[in-house]
Amino acid sequence: MIRRVKFENFKALRDVEISFDERLTVLVGPNGSGKSSVLQGIHILSLAVQDKKPHLVFSGSYALANLIGETRDSRLLLRADTLTPKGWVGFRVITPVEKGAAQVPLNGKLVWVEGSWVRLNGGEVIGAGDAQSAEPFSSDLKATTLIRLLAERLAAPSQAKSARPVLEPDGGGLASVLRSMLGNQPDRFGDLVRAFRRVIPTAEGIRFDLVEIPERSEEKQIYDRVLVDFRNARGVPASAVSDGTLYILGLLAVIFGFDSPKIILCDDLDHGLHPKAQMELIRVLRELMTEVPDLQIIATSHSLYVLSELPENSIRVLTLGPDGGVVCGRLSDHPDYEAWKEAMTPGEFWSHVGEDWLLKRKPVAVPQ
Repeated sequence: MIRRVKFENFKALRDVEISFDERLTVLVGPNGSGKSSVLQGIHILSLAVQDKKPHLVFSGSYALANLIGETRDSRLLLRADTLTPKGWVGFRVITPVEKGAAQVPLNGKLVWVEGSWVRLNGGEVIGAGDAQSAEPFSSDLKATTLIRLLAERLAAPSQAKSARPVLEPDGGGLASVLRSMLGNQPDRFGDLVRAFRRVIPTAEGIRFDLVEIPERSEEKQIYDRVLVDFRNARGVPASAVSDGTLYILGLLAVIFGFDSPKIILCDDLDHGLHPKAQMELIRVLRELMTEVPDLQIIATSHSLYVLSELPENSIRVLTLGPDGGVVCGRLSDHPDYEAWKEAMTPGEFWSHVGEDWLLKRKPVAVPQ
């Protein structure tokens, strides 16, 4: 489990430290307030301790030029404090963006130096090479996934590319993942269906069929396709199912599927869901936390219904300060929270007070 994460000059997260008191944490705030950036930063740390080379980590949307804030020294720091004995896992980059070399290592941490990940102890390099050298630091972060599910990808027919297919971050491969689960892990597939029916009460079951899709070679290939049985409609193809229904299927496929991650970073948790479904989803996730003791979910949301099903210490509020940097705090840090918590749910309180109070409060000390 991640207990704390610290950002310096990562996009708008110029100097932010966020604690996680519960294994299910939801980030709320206006659009552009840094919620997704928190997930991206943790994701980059997870890539650093997986089989990823630095030039692959810092590429595309994660190119340094897109990540480092507008600072004089072009400094970037990302680190996370987990429950492992090793403490902080992270790296620091201090360099002009165009050079791409890293300096100023953190003792006992992962850093990027001259294009490779290295382990350091007391400032001296004791191991270098690929991300395998990070293994002692990374038991939690290594099993991390960031999901941004897209309805069209979730609905698309797919072919299994391995014996244990895993859902792609955008939802691709859902049909193959679910069908493989049915054949190889029928008990877990049954648990998934029961959770799915709780959140989508009009759904009664999930099944599959095969479709032929012509390839460029003009030879037809056989693909799996998801069908959903509803109370008043049987065998509805995934392409005709609502976005919210597909989203729940995708999220549950990540949680129950093969090689389930320890940490799930979920952008837009309430995507396309009716308020009652949002509330039931949180109930289901909280129950799963009791059954899967090493599962942690960090998600973003804009829904007061989601917040209303959470304990107060599971909610983090973000907003932008006058300088454009992100400010973050617990919802329970609000000076009036104790007086109102018996009269309002956390969601109602957040919708009432908003985020501007974060700019007026005194910083709250975080235990070291």
